[in-house]
Amino acid sequence: MAAPLTLSVLDPERRAALVAEYVRRYSRPSSFFLREAIPFLDLAIELASDVAHLRALAEFERAMLVLGEALASGAPLAVDDELRPDDLVSAHPLAAIVRFEAPPERVLAAASRGTAMPPRTDSAHWLLIAPGLSNLARACAASEATLFESLQTSPARASQSLASLWRAGALQRRQ
Repeated sequence: MAAPLTLSVLDPERRAALVAEYVRRYSRPSSFFLREAIPFLDLAIELASDVAHLRALAEFERAMLVLGEALASGAPLAVDDELRPDDLVSAHPLAAIVRFEAPPERVLAAASRGTAMPPRTDSAHWLLIAPGLSNLARACAASEATLFESLQTSPARASQSLASLWRAGALQRRQ
C-alpha cells in the first residue's frame, strides 16, 4: 500500500471514494511506485484535508518517500563539511518541514497502530525530514520551520541560526 498512514485516518467510505477518484483521474498507471504514490498523496490532501491529521500524515509520507527513493538511488546521506559564514544556502530539495496539530510521535504512533488519533492542540508541532539526520526526521522549533520555509524560495547567507538545519542536511550551498 502506497500511503498506509494517510489511509489509516480515513473511514472505509472516504478511503474508497479517494481510491475511485484517483483511478478516474489517473487512468494510465505507472510501473514506478513514486509516480503513483506522490499524486495519490496530493489527491488525499486535496479531497480529505478536513480529516484530522490527514494533511500532516500525507506530507510526512510524501517527504519520506521522496527522501527514501533518493537515498536508495545513492544520494549522499550526510553533510560533509562545516557551514562557512560567507556561504549562500537554500533548502535542500530532499528536506521538508511538516506541521502537525498534535505531537508528531503520537500522531505517527496512532496511525501506524490503527489506534485513536490524539486530539488537535492549539499549537503547531514541527517535524524536520532531512538526509543528514540519523533517523531522517526530528522535531524542530517553530523558528527552524519558519527559516527553512523562507529558504525554500530565497537563499540566505550563513549565520548561527542556520547551523542546526545545516547539520541536519536540510540545507545546501547555492552554486
